[in-house]
Parts: sequence; C-alpha cells; structure tokens
Amino acid sequence: MAQSAECRRQPPFRLIPPPAGFMNFHRCPVAQTVTCGGFRESEADMYVKLWLKWFWGAVFGAMMLSAGATESPGPAPMVFCADLSALAAAKTGLVRHDASFQPAFRQLIDEADRALQLKPLSVMDKRQIPPSGDKHDFISQAPYYWRDTNSPEGKYVRRDGERNPESGQDSDSGRFQKLCATVHKLGLAYYLSGEEKYAAKAGELTRVWFLNPATRMNPNFNYGQGIPGETEGRPTGLISARGLVRLVDGIGLLAGSKSWLAADQQGMLDWANRYLVWLTTSKIGRGEGAAQNNHGTYYDTQVVSLALFTGHRELAQKILLEAREKRIARPIEPDGREPLELARTLSFNYSLFNLNALLDLATLSQNVGVDLWHYQTADGRSILKAAEFLGKYADSGQKWPFQQIHPITRGSFSEALLRAAAQYPQSNLKDELKFFSAADLAKEVSRLSFKTADVPSVSGRSKPASQGRIKTSQFEEIIIGQRSRKNGTLTGEPTQIEPATIDLNITSGGMVQPGHRPGA
Repeated sequence: MAQSAECRRQPPFRLIPPPAGFMNFHRCPVAQTVTCGGFRESEADMYVKLWLKWFWGAVFGAMMLSAGATESPGPAPMVFCADLSALAAAKTGLVRHDASFQPAFRQLIDEADRALQLKPLSVMDKRQIPPSGDKHDFISQAPYYWRDTNSPEGKYVRRDGERNPESGQDSDSGRFQKLCATVHKLGLAYYLSGEEKYAAKAGELTRVWFLNPATRMNPNFNYGQGIPGETEGRPTGLISARGLVRLVDGIGLLAGSKSWLAADQQGMLDWANRYLVWLTTSKIGRGEGAAQNNHGTYYDTQVVSLALFTGHRELAQKILLEAREKRIARPIEPDGREPLELARTLSFNYSLFNLNALLDLATLSQNVGVDLWHYQTADGRSILKAAEFLGKYADSGQKWPFQQIHPITRGSFSEALLRAAAQYPQSNLKDELKFFSAADLAKEVSRLSFKTADVPSVSGRSKPASQGRIKTSQFEEIIIGQRSRKNGTLTGEPTQIEPATIDLNITSGGMVQPGHRPGA
C-alpha cells in the first residue's frame, strides 16, 4: 500500500531508550517499533545480537590467549566498518612481534603521537554565523563555485574540479573531517598499543565536538555546501559527514578504556540517534540519499554505520539490500566503468572516490548478512568489475583515457586495491600491487583494521612513489556524454588550465587530507 506524504516524512524507526542495566559497550541495542512502513525488531532479536557480541568477544579473547598475550584483551571492540578478524590478527601479530605488521604500526603510532598535540576542534571555532544564528550549526561553502567577475550581482558559477580557496576559509568542513579521522586513528592506536593516552585524547576530542554544551555541534548539516547569494545549504554538503563511519569505529575501539565512560557512550548514542532521524527525514538528507553518484554511496555508508551503532539493525539491512540496485546495478557498467564519475572533470579521482565508498559499504554489509562483495547482475555489474576497471591503471605507463584536468597522484589507490584484492583472490587485482612501492604498501595503516592482500615482498618489482603519476589525455579530444575537451578547453571552464598537483593522501581513517580532493 502506498504511504501518505505525512507518513513518508517520519523516520523509519522510533527511538526508545535502551533498558537499564546494559551499560557502556555491552548495552542492549535500541528497540525498534514499526512506524510508517519501518521495520520491527523483537526483544528476542535484541538479545540474539547481544549474545553475538559476547560470542565475538570470547573468540577474540581466545585468539589473544593462543598468542601468549600476558594481559587481558578486555572487551571486544564495537566496530562495524573495520574487520574484527583483521583487528585481532594485527593485535596478535604485534604481540608475537610479527615483522609484517611493524611498518603499518609504526606509521600509525607516528600519526597518533602527532595527534596528541592537536587542540580540540569545535564548530564554535569559526567566525561566521550560520543562517540560523546559532554557531553550534555546521556550515560550509560549495567548493566548486566561484564568483562570476562579469556578474553585477556577484553571482556564483560552477567550475567542476576547480576548488575555490574561498570555500576553505572559516569552514567547519575541514575541521569535521580532521576530527573524525583523528579519533579513528587514536582509537586504533589505543586498541593495538593499550596506551591510555591515545584513548584519553580521542575521548577529549569527541566530547568537545559532540557532547560538551558549550562546544558541541547540533546534529544536522542544514548549511553544508551553501552557495553565497543563492542557497543556504544543499544535500551535497553531506559529503563532509562521510567521516562519521570512521568516527563510529574509532569510538568502538575505545572499549574498556577508563577514559571513555558509560556517560560518554550514552551521550554519543543520543547525538547519533538525533542525527540519524534528521539524516533520514530531512529534505537535505533525503536529497542526498537520492543521489545516484558517489554522494548517494557515501550517504548509505553513513546511514548504515549509524543505524548499526544505535541498534537499528533492520534499517541498516534495508539500506544495504536496496544498495544492490541503487549503488551497483545502476551506476556501474558491465565493464566496470562508473559513467556518473567519468562525466566529471576529475574522472579518475571520482571513480576511485566512489569505489572506496563501495568497499566500505560492502564491509558494513557483512554485519547484517548481506553480501555486497559478491553481488553481480546478469550482465556482470559488480564491485569487482569497478575495481578491475581502475586496477588496470595502477601501471603508470597506462594512459587514463578520460577527462582529468589535473594530474593524478596515487593517494588512496593502493589502499583500495589492497582491500579489493583480498576479497577477490581469483582476480588479477593482486598483480596490480606490483606497481606500488612495497615499502609504502607495508606502511598502509588500513592493513591493521581491514582484510587486505599480502604485500609484495620483492621491492625491486615495485615502482617508486615518485614515478606513480598516471598519464592522462587531457590535451586530446575527449567526448564524455554531451561534454567535450579539445586542446585543453572545456565548455564552462577557463580556457587556461594551470598545472596542478592533486594531493589525495588518505589517512588511516580514510579521510581526504588538505589538498585537491573530491568535493561535490
């Protein structure tokens, strides 16, 4: 039966406080009540999930004891995107002094030690006041919109792929993404090292941004990627919130820390519940969910991660089942091309950007019995095909044949291939890793929390990172859809294209760092 407009505006769940007695990380997940076509979860289902958490905790403990650990492993981490078995393998490997984990662990600790010096970030740090008049609201400016100097009204026009420096001035976007990546990094450092200083810093950063009344952020993105003089906020602004997936895992890695208390956990559950309602019912949230490109994929990762964190398992399952059609069957071609990303002026960047979101979505799907890794349409559309299509260009001698107005750096490419190759051992993806420096692959922090392929041991077969540029044909004629570039000129963009380098360095938290990065 069709739902009424009023019904559709309601969240697909109702928030009910968890029963007393289940504190901190061993709490009973939040019950769900059917509302307007939502999903019902019985009390029995909740206790089954609780039992499963205890079961995995016992499995984790057994693995640590078998490794000869001298200390109690503590509670199992409550993570949803990271792989529990990979985390356990890394921790036992470090206890056994397994040399294969040392480069990545040293890299993590170096980054975490620097993060200890970070001043807590807050939405209150900005000077500008959001349209609501409340500085607790998040605000950012559309990165690809520039003031038209020929417009008397100062109208802003879009230049895809050209980041306006103005958009990064006094914006909450960069601070929020840095916060999420840093909390995840610190949480992982605490989990693997057992050093309380990392958990203490992660807790401090989280409390300042989300929980302390004087500095916390309101649970909405109403004013993300606004366009001056045109709109206060757009659905595309939610791309800045994609780091919440890593933040949730970062908090989960603090299990057992004396620096993260039951009150902190409850505060984050309350914030996440309120944000999840906004995310799934607001016009901006629904608009982002309807996006068919990378924005829609990253929206799904947010909803699923937060739904799992707050106990709304069937909402997560619903999103993931729909993702088979919405995020794989429609946007990926049988040969693995992603046409909506290839239509962009930074086509390689965005194809990889969306692939990384798909890898996270597939990892999240494992929590609810949905297998996105191996979902495939009758004509072959799948995550594997998308990975294989990009994998061909790991060889820097292979020219990227699509539009790319700036040179490409490797960035998160190696991490994506390491993860995909592990899931598809029968593919040729592992062979593409030989085009990366073995030393750089060994330092990939993602190896500590995700299932990844083995790093090639023969460094002589690997090309130095300095030679890792991928050639593009930006000065040849390229036709993509209805847009063309010939001799460096693209309709709607400046005819002079200045040489630039895209810095797509990705931290262990999967967050894009300052530099030229995908925007909207």
